Amino acid sequence: MINTLFAEELTSPGSLVSYINGLDELQTLIEPFTPEAAAPFTGIDAATVRKLAHEFATAPSGAVYSRIGTCTVPFRTLASWAADVVNLLTGNLDRPGGAMFPLAAHAQRPQPPAPGRGSVIGRHHSRVRGYPKSAPNSRSRRWPTRS
Repeated sequence: MINTLFAEELTSPGSLVSYINGLDELQTLIEPFTPEAAAPFTGIDAATVRKLAHEFATAPSGAVYSRIGTCTVPFRTLASWAADVVNLLTGNLDRPGGAMFPLAAHAQRPQPPAPGRGSVIGRHHSRVRGYPKSAPNSRSRRWPTRS
């Protein structure tokens, strides 16, 4: 898809252009990796890859999303990087309707689980920051304990 975005002049990073280094080098490096060259390895024919690249680049919004699937295969770093590059080249990186950078887990405000029959929230609090803990409700069946 990256090759097609460059070859068919479908790149449009928009406001991200000031954050990009090495775009010309990327275009040169990606030239040999045509949809035809990739087809035997991906099992996706070249026409489909070109159609997907064109539709993605011309859509009003979109996001190539990669996570656990790409992180557990050979060339995982390259696969995750390529997803970000497609989003970047089409202006769909870090914008509403595109692939967003979420807050890191440590930066989010903790949300306790919703109270239910099986637990009580706030009977105890965390030692360091005082966040409410969830504990089993004494009227419900007990949570399993370690043996």
